[in-house]
Formats: sequence, structure tokens, C-alpha cells
Amino acid sequence: MRKVIVKIFINFVLFLAGLFLGAYWIGHKYCLKLTNSEIIANKHLHMIRLYDIWMMTKENGNSIEEYLKRNEIQTIAIYGMSYMGIRLFHELKNTGIHIKYGLDCNPKMRLKGLDILDLKNIEKCDVDAVIVTAIFSFDEIKQNLEKAGFANVIALDEILYNFI
Repeated sequence: MRKVIVKIFINFVLFLAGLFLGAYWIGHKYCLKLTNSEIIANKHLHMIRLYDIWMMTKENGNSIEEYLKRNEIQTIAIYGMSYMGIRLFHELKNTGIHIKYGLDCNPKMRLKGLDILDLKNIEKCDVDAVIVTAIFSFDEIKQNLEKAGFANVIALDEILYNFI
């Protein structure tokens, strides 16, 4: 009888341990997913705010082209070929600014009229500036670009905030 009670007690303790570990694991996974969702939401909110500033800049008669010419930047590379990078490319493609190439950590993306390269594939830093559209990770990207030999690395928001 005593052995049966001990077995039941051990099984009950193991059941509770499994229950707590399972709850912890599910809670941990949920927290990670929630944190990731929050990061993505903040990134997109930042992009929307930047789009708004970009539109206000245009409404006031200013342009990114104007900023680049004023700072004697004629040849650029665009880092971050997602939404912002594509918009920047289209904004500058028929101006006096030469967009030599796009840079992205996922260079499989295709954009008519622009070669998109991985930072590892760049042999010579032959542009006046790199404009980083992935502003959410700007500091890390800037460090990597400087290590690769790019001297003039500018965040897109830095350009746009000059007009406000």
C-alpha cells in the first residue's frame, strides 16, 4: 500500500513538473513572439513617420536631390532596398544624381535599372555617399559600411530632417 501511495505521489509530482515546464515553454514562446511583433510594429511606425516627413519636405518644395547637390554628392549607393530604398531610387533616378548600385543584406531582390549587391561583393567604394534607408538599424549598418571603406554614410532621416 505504501509503494502505491509513493508511486502516485511521484507521478503527481512529475505531472505537475511537466505542467509547469509546458506552461513556461508556451509562455516563453508567446513572449518572444510578442516582443518580435512589437519590434516590427515600431519599425513600421518609424517608416510611416519618415514617409510623412518626406511628403512634408516635397510639399514645401524641397527635395533629396537638392540636399545632395548642395553637399556636392553626385554618385550614391542606396543601402536597404525595401520600401524606402525603392522609393528613393525612383525619386532620384531621373535627376542629376547617379545611383551606382543598391546594397542590401538580401541582394536577391530585383529592381529594373539598378544592380543590387551584397556588401561583401563590393571591391571599391567608388561613390560620394551611401544613403541608408534602413534607419531602424542605422548605427550597426554605418559601422559595417565604414569597415568596408565607405567614408560618407548618411541616414535618409538625417537628410529629411534638414528640411524641417
